[in-house]
Amino acid sequence: MTVFSGTFKHALDTKNRLFIPAKFREELGEKFFVMRNVDGCLDILTLEARDSISEQLSLLPRVQAGDLRRFLFSESSDCEPDSQGRVILPSQLVEYAELGKNVLIVGADNHIELWNEEKYEAKRAAASKDYILALMNELKW
Repeated sequence: MTVFSGTFKHALDTKNRLFIPAKFREELGEKFFVMRNVDGCLDILTLEARDSISEQLSLLPRVQAGDLRRFLFSESSDCEPDSQGRVILPSQLVEYAELGKNVLIVGADNHIELWNEEKYEAKRAAASKDYILALMNELKW
């Protein structure tokens, strides 16, 4: 299983092109998948991870999975980097995540997250040391 780690900052240009670091592109493969995350950022997944989510959703009753399917897939996109390692992000995804000029590209274990810099810092600040410690204790670290 691929584990993504590290944080990078790159500029989103006026055509919604974003450079994806080579370290991440190597693990993602030639094509990958971008979708909304409930935290207000975007997720980048391998096509295999996307297919795994789809398979898991197929196990739920259709009515229960409907809202989740629409949230995850209605505005998502397959992406393929150009020769310079950039991908074009659909405008509706850029708007959803409120991505500005500076985008944080964050390795998050089994996926990559694209964050508005200010939103990411606010999210990090909200995750207090005590909260993180409680989560680690649940995992028995």
